[in-house]
Amino acid sequence: MGAGAAIAAILGVGLRYVALYTARVVGRVWNWFDGPLTRALLPLAVPTALVCVAFGLLDAWVVHGTSWLRPRNVAVVIAFLAFVRWLMRARTRVVVDDFVDYLRNPEGERAPGLSSLLVVELARLHELYQVVDEQRARPQAVKAQQYAYFDEDKDAVEQADSDPTVTNEQPLDSPAPIRAAEADDALQGAVSVEAKMSLGPVSIPVGALLALAGGLARGPRVVGTVHKVEGKLIVTARMVGGRQAHTWRVDDPPADREPLPEGKRQPEELLDELAVRMFTDLARPGSAKWKATWAHSNGLRAYRGCLRGRRDHRLKLREAEQLFLAALAEDDQFELAYHNLGIVATELGRLEAAENAFLEAISRNPTRWESYYGLAQLYCQQKRWNEMVPLCERLLDLGRPKVQTYHLLALADRFLKNWERALENRKQAVHHGWSSLCTAALTGRPSEGLCRLGAISLRNLGVVRGYEAKWLRRHGKRFRAQVISRTIFWAARAELRQARSLHDSQGELYFELGKLNAAQRRWREASQAFEQALRLEPNRSRFLVHLARSLAHQPGRAKEALDACEKALEWPSNLRSSGFQRLRGSYETLERRWVTLEATQDRGADEEKDLSVLRALERDRRMAEIETLQSFHDRRDAARRQEARTEPDRGDMWTKAQEHLERGQAYLKDGSKESARRAARHLQQAADLLSCSYPGKANGGTCTPWWPEPRTPPEDPRRRSAPPSWPSVATR
Repeated sequence: MGAGAAIAAILGVGLRYVALYTARVVGRVWNWFDGPLTRALLPLAVPTALVCVAFGLLDAWVVHGTSWLRPRNVAVVIAFLAFVRWLMRARTRVVVDDFVDYLRNPEGERAPGLSSLLVVELARLHELYQVVDEQRARPQAVKAQQYAYFDEDKDAVEQADSDPTVTNEQPLDSPAPIRAAEADDALQGAVSVEAKMSLGPVSIPVGALLALAGGLARGPRVVGTVHKVEGKLIVTARMVGGRQAHTWRVDDPPADREPLPEGKRQPEELLDELAVRMFTDLARPGSAKWKATWAHSNGLRAYRGCLRGRRDHRLKLREAEQLFLAALAEDDQFELAYHNLGIVATELGRLEAAENAFLEAISRNPTRWESYYGLAQLYCQQKRWNEMVPLCERLLDLGRPKVQTYHLLALADRFLKNWERALENRKQAVHHGWSSLCTAALTGRPSEGLCRLGAISLRNLGVVRGYEAKWLRRHGKRFRAQVISRTIFWAARAELRQARSLHDSQGELYFELGKLNAAQRRWREASQAFEQALRLEPNRSRFLVHLARSLAHQPGRAKEALDACEKALEWPSNLRSSGFQRLRGSYETLERRWVTLEATQDRGADEEKDLSVLRALERDRRMAEIETLQSFHDRRDAARRQEARTEPDRGDMWTKAQEHLERGQAYLKDGSKESARRAARHLQQAADLLSCSYPGKANGGTCTPWWPEPRTPPEDPRRRSAPPSWPSVATR
């Protein structure tokens, strides 16, 4: 990266600020004007202007000496156009007439209340599809290593990524959403004839208003009847006046069930099934079979329960999974149910089932980008980068979502060692993410997820530029290389600050900014960034270690550096091996400063204060304590690495054994000899897997379990008053 590219990056940061702030100002002005009265009058503005211009020209050319453009005439035009607009909307609105009840009166009488109940059921279905659409109950279910970390001891991002102690997994931002809004708006404005329209103190029934308008406002109408034929309750409905005639019939009981005792069901209890049948035919929510729509809607309702609270969360997810499977049993071409089943399976941790569901959804609808995106995130969590890249390229061909897609491509190229392409994808993610932020600011849509994703992309881009600046500063001997290094450093710092302006609720961004300043020997700015990070996340040992190092290089702050070292050693369980090494380096820096101050004759006030503090420093004792803690830490990390190598293998063996066990049980239910042989083979394979992977020891006729004893969860250090019991130097 040259100086010209670095200057262009700095100018790009400034232009992004200007674009976002301009979009926010314009969006706020528009939202201030965009009230209910504006939304009602804006569609009438253009027709009113055309009518007024036409009559104005008529005044000028034909009727000389008179002026038609008066406030009263303009008001009449607006009222007339509003009435015409209401008539046009009324012709598309479904009106449910009163049901005719032949059950209570053979001659037929109107049954008040049934039409209102039917409209309520239809509104509940439409509202369910709108609320659940594009939501996730557990957005933290999919995790990946999406953050790049700056390390002062590494010369390039390649070295930092290859260090397993630096990277860790975080929940992916903007996970693939559940989809429900496939329904048309045909039933959104459904209204009953019993409803009333209020005009000030006057209330007019909708039925009377439509009768007054006559055939001009007569749109689709639903006429229903209630019958009883041969002891069977029947509710029928038919639509008249629409583009296509529809009829529905609900029997109690259906033909495939036994009749219930007399008087157990009322017509009101059949309206939910009638509403689902109407919703399936008129709104077309993805399936042409009403039973599949009913099961899918109940699955969405169960999933909606997960969005409201954490109680019985997993139980509701399993219920939603079973209902989506029931919908697929009714209609195996219901690709929306496959997609939602993949989302629920992902949140339940059943990754193989989620992959199969996404693949089925893609095979039935190759244009649904959400299924590609959910499968790509699944592959990202499983680190199947080569399989994820074609999915991301397909997402780019479909045109959405570009920000998340470029972010996933950058992650894949990062771990596939394609550093140049990863940098380019990060730039594309920042570009499209900022454009999406500006669009969201103009339209007033929520943009919290875009802000988090934009902050991650800017952070990763700034970290990569920081490594470039550090490499040039260390290896470039000429003056030009040092100038380019300083320019790239300014670009990296500007991008990290811009990421902080988008999403600064955590201290990690300040922490990365502080490390970047420390690499450039800008100790005062580094200490300010570390202190800000500690204000957001107190008692973080990693932050304290770097703060101590930056303070140790500043005159007059030796006591603050020693206090930071002492506080970091209070929580040694949060430190890595590199943290102990940096603590040792901080004490060595303070010791060198002590020697320098002792040899200095002309000392100022800051030097005298530092010297008085450093003379009381017990360096040997502190270094021995750090060495003891680091050895204990290394032994603990070795045990954890061994456990991490064995537990995933055991989990895979357990999953495979359970699959063989379920297949064996399924073959046993068949009863044939061939099924019995297959069942024996699967059960034997399950037993072999369990005996080889989870050996137990006979102990009094019982078998001890292979899993470890339950561990006590670590206590939050911020709630703990005393440091943990770590080995001291005296017991060494």
